[in-house]
Amino acid sequence: MSAIYPIKGGSGSGPTPFPIPVPIPEALAAINNNQVAPTDVTGMTVDSSLYRGATVWYQVTRETATNELVGQGYLSLVWKPGALVWDISVGPEGPDAHGVDFTITTTGTVGQVQYTSSNMAGAGYTGQIEFFAWGFNA
Repeated sequence: MSAIYPIKGGSGSGPTPFPIPVPIPEALAAINNNQVAPTDVTGMTVDSSLYRGATVWYQVTRETATNELVGQGYLSLVWKPGALVWDISVGPEGPDAHGVDFTITTTGTVGQVQYTSSNMAGAGYTGQIEFFAWGFNA
């Protein structure tokens, strides 16, 4: 395994390398308006047989004829081997509060990120999320 940003080991024995996270390709998915029941973010899955965790960076863009919300942020996805579930932590978003909330479900070893969204008034709604991730090997 490759290494990046070596640091001093606790015993003074020299550098201890950090493993390089594995890139997960960029993707794009639709975000529905006023999505009350949690629904899958298409393509935003993680499998504990491949990764023990991942950080997902995203940008949500939601627009109507009279309103626009654009926000960026990150999601931390962590496999909990004792409980056999994926957990999610949502980092800060901005510049706009985009009105999308994220959760994660676990089926076997696979975590699926889901979302709900607020209602944006106005005609001609479009919404999308663009994201990429770095995963930590299992």
